[in-house]
Amino acid sequence: MYTVIGSPKTRALRVIWMLEELGQPYVIEPTLPRTASLAAINPSLIVPVLKDGENYIIDSVAICQYLADK
Repeated sequence: MYTVIGSPKTRALRVIWMLEELGQPYVIEPTLPRTASLAAINPSLIVPVLKDGENYIIDSVAICQYLADK
């Protein structure tokens, strides 16, 4: 199962939409950009971040490409 880190009011919506279109299970971890909790995952402090197992993918376009390739 995927974890989308970000708020649906951000570009995380692109990733959520992609996961819905692919019919993949996911959970949303609501996080706003530039928060301290995000710094440990993404030093640039931007969302969305996709967690797939132990891997973290950042940038909505890169995430959608990753999901399409997978």
